Amino acid sequence: MTTAGTCAIDGCDRRARSRGLCNAHYLSWWRESEADRPPAPKREFKGGAFIKSLIEGPLREECVVWPLARTKNGYGRASLHGRSVDAHRLVCMLAHGEPPSDRHHAAHICGKGREGCVNPSHLRWATPKENKADQLRHGTAPCGEKSPHARFSDEEARAIYAKRGQLPAAELARQLGWHKGGVCAIWRRRRYASATEGVSR
Repeated sequence: MTTAGTCAIDGCDRRARSRGLCNAHYLSWWRESEADRPPAPKREFKGGAFIKSLIEGPLREECVVWPLARTKNGYGRASLHGRSVDAHRLVCMLAHGEPPSDRHHAAHICGKGREGCVNPSHLRWATPKENKADQLRHGTAPCGEKSPHARFSDEEARAIYAKRGQLPAAELARQLGWHKGGVCAIWRRRRYASATEGVSR
């Protein structure tokens, strides 16, 4: 028996996403041959033909760039029944099945997610920790001066770190017009850790 807001398939208690179905059952419907498929939804998602060519076509070694809308960070965006979704996550679901959990990311083994890569062979389900490790390995993690909340460049952070022990943190913070906790975070390498690695003081 189904309840309001859940999948229309009996026995499935997952949240309904499209056409009254959860992601898993919607994708199962989408994979059916045209002869066996129930009437199609009125609005197909933009990029559907392109995604089908990726999944059903030959494997490609090189990155495949999403040809439609992109976010300001470079990731592809698709329109699924009037709702904007991550193109690489949609491709990962269609190629590799549902994520093991809602927390899993569609991670790029090529490190080119910000360049719009949606090659199914470059995508995998990864935990946040695994995805973060990938980003650090590829040099794409939003840390240091790459962070949207960064106050200093990596070079400035190295200069601040080099002054550790030379004067009180409160005094250096006053000179910088910042706060003591921020200076201490750099000195303890809780911020700008990769930028300050190997800096002598």
